[in-house]
Amino acid sequence: MLRKASSNMQGREDLLLVSLRSFYDVPNNAAILLNILQQKKGLPSLRILDWLITNFSRTKMVFHSATDAKGNRRQMSISTNYRLQLRAYSKRRFDPFCRRERILFPIIDPRAEVSAPASRMPPQDVSMPKEACLKDVRAEDADRVHELVT
Repeated sequence: MLRKASSNMQGREDLLLVSLRSFYDVPNNAAILLNILQQKKGLPSLRILDWLITNFSRTKMVFHSATDAKGNRRQMSISTNYRLQLRAYSKRRFDPFCRRERILFPIIDPRAEVSAPASRMPPQDVSMPKEACLKDVRAEDADRVHELVT
């Protein structure tokens, strides 16, 4: 009986990871999450977001307009949707302040600029392999190699 419960938890964890991966593979979604986690641009902390979802949205009946994959717009209650998410994945897996086992979930930062080092080296510092030296090559062969390379 214990094995079955353990495999069931693994299935829920996998389901959560697949769902998270498909959502955060969208660069804009990953950038928003990273800005919140790193407190960029005056965004609220996770504690404030959790309070907003659990308390404020419930008492003020806050709704959010969302568009599904088919392009249909629908209104959803933030509080109700959050509670449904907690039930589906269990609160321990979804709660950002849970002090239990954590899931490692790497996110590639889409905000980072990719650049390669662009340094120029003086020609005397560049070492050439012995086979590439053209000192012992005839002039016409050297010209042919130069044409092929350039």
